[in-house]
Amino acid sequence: MDTPFIKTLRSPNGHYCYDVNTNSIVRISKHLYSALNESWTVDELISDSRTQSEAKLLISQGLLSSHRVSNIRHPYTDDLKYYLNNKIDQMTLQLTQNCNLRCSYCPYTQMNKQQRGFSSNTMTKEIGEMAIDFLREHSSDNEKVTIGFYGGEPLINFKLIQHLTQYAKSALLGKKVSYTITTNGTLLTPRILKFLHENDCSLLLSIDGPENIQNKNRFFANGKGSFARVYENLRKLRMSFGSELSHMISINMVMDPSNDFDQINHLFADPLFKDIPIQAVLLDDEFSDHKNKVSRDFLDKYIYQEALASLSFLDVVEDLQVSPIFLTFLGKLKGTEQQMRGKRSKLPDVGAPAGPCIPGQRRLFVDYRGNLFPCERVSETSACMRIGNLSSGFNYVAAERLLNVATLIADRCKDCFAFNSCISCCKVADDNGSLSAEKLLKGCAMSKEIVLQDLEESVLIKEAYSVYGKSKRYGN
Repeated sequence: MDTPFIKTLRSPNGHYCYDVNTNSIVRISKHLYSALNESWTVDELISDSRTQSEAKLLISQGLLSSHRVSNIRHPYTDDLKYYLNNKIDQMTLQLTQNCNLRCSYCPYTQMNKQQRGFSSNTMTKEIGEMAIDFLREHSSDNEKVTIGFYGGEPLINFKLIQHLTQYAKSALLGKKVSYTITTNGTLLTPRILKFLHENDCSLLLSIDGPENIQNKNRFFANGKGSFARVYENLRKLRMSFGSELSHMISINMVMDPSNDFDQINHLFADPLFKDIPIQAVLLDDEFSDHKNKVSRDFLDKYIYQEALASLSFLDVVEDLQVSPIFLTFLGKLKGTEQQMRGKRSKLPDVGAPAGPCIPGQRRLFVDYRGNLFPCERVSETSACMRIGNLSSGFNYVAAERLLNVATLIADRCKDCFAFNSCISCCKVADDNGSLSAEKLLKGCAMSKEIVLQDLEESVLIKEAYSVYGKSKRYGN
């Protein structure tokens, strides 16, 4: 295949191509854009008078190469055992499979074959201590480690949190240990938050919007909405800690795209939420029987707010009021802009798409029985996601299979423009307990769409910089 490995892009102001080998975007003429869109070969580009000089110039700069990866194999394959044995960054502990809420979109509420349901199963002190010992034995080359507390609702088992936090002080002596916890907020008290804060535990509080939005999807097992309880607990925290609260907790907001965006955003008009950091994500329906329904109204307002965030990032308009929901988007724009600076000469001969991380190295998940999984986002009922247990250690064969999940669709990956920024991992390929090429391919469409959007945002940034200069606010 001797067609250039590129993706054409255009804006109202010009034509571009994303060069996959060099991971860079270059402005091109309309003639070259059309030729690349028609999959002209390199020979055809340098033979045609309309594209010859431009193509030769770009080729001399290392662009328009037809080189593709010849063999799909993750670059960390040979070092997999080393990383799992010596460099685990974070361990997430499933303290309980129980929760006092029954959120409509929660995969554990669905009670389907794709994920477990709720139960009264809880982690014992013995399993928790074994897990921390396992972390010590498999993080010898890390000065810092993180322990995550997970559920269900982890605060149901707060006594175990207290015990394991104390145990880790001696078991992980010599390391800097930090903690994370995600909670629905219904059991959160000033006493609990004080303990967590004193032990360097970052707390993520799940709340999806004002009362009508929150209560639509997040309710107790008896059907009663959870907003009033969470709001009252947050009010008590604000009274106890004042402005310091914004340094002690963050908000995790799951946006249901069937709702009104303005109503969701209205939550932040309440002084109670002043200055509390927020990370907002769209509802993940991967394990849900009920797929997302996106209202036109939500989409229009979402796009408008995204545009405001872009203008703020570019520092084009002074004193622009950006929704707190889109502060995450500003960080994403910054990351996209920095990523495009990582230019190289060409792709390696052997490599893999960017999606898969080393299974278990970044966020090893330990269930209440001591089984090991790549992270907390995969299905606990899936045999192909299990990569070992605390007693017998890692199953390196299983971990390597997940690391190299792209081999299922190797030929597609080799020729995919999203190769450098792919977000598809083993979770996407899980088909009720086995890895499926068909399932992975379905996830490719979303990955390509996201990468294409990032590339288009990069074009926007390039054009805006050419007109307005670099943004002083974000240090570009």
